[in-house]
Amino acid sequence: MLYKSYYGYVMGIALRYVINYEMAEESTNDCFMKVFSNIRYYAEEKNFKTWIRRIAINTCIDSLRKEKRFSHLNDEKVNESFYNEPVIENLDYEFVLTLLKRLPVMQRLVFNLYEIEGYNHNEISEKLGIPESSSRTYLTRAKKRLQHDYKQLNINDEQL
Repeated sequence: MLYKSYYGYVMGIALRYVINYEMAEESTNDCFMKVFSNIRYYAEEKNFKTWIRRIAINTCIDSLRKEKRFSHLNDEKVNESFYNEPVIENLDYEFVLTLLKRLPVMQRLVFNLYEIEGYNHNEISEKLGIPESSSRTYLTRAKKRLQHDYKQLNINDEQL
């Protein structure tokens, strides 16, 4: 019952963090294994959804580490002259996922943790084992890259 109730929620989190759908499914299942084996540690006074979200995020990060895709070398150099437009709001969910999947791994992780999950740079630094300044840099690059990719994808759509 627990699995059915929270599968979509956990899968949604996993799709934002990992590389592909198969890895998201694997991370989701790993998350539930951790939930079931650690349910005795859940404090009832806390929100269950928050507890399972933390497990899901940590499981996704662990999956990326195992895949050896969690590397500072994955961060691509991007021409910053493209990024002078404000971020566009109210985008389609699938379109946002497409944009997030185009980000290098570290940029995607930091963006998700900061903008979506609400972690601060100090917490991200501790969680990912990177300097706080790197967390800020990855976030800035991710936002610029998202703006660039959004613009590029819209131009391509208009040409079709």
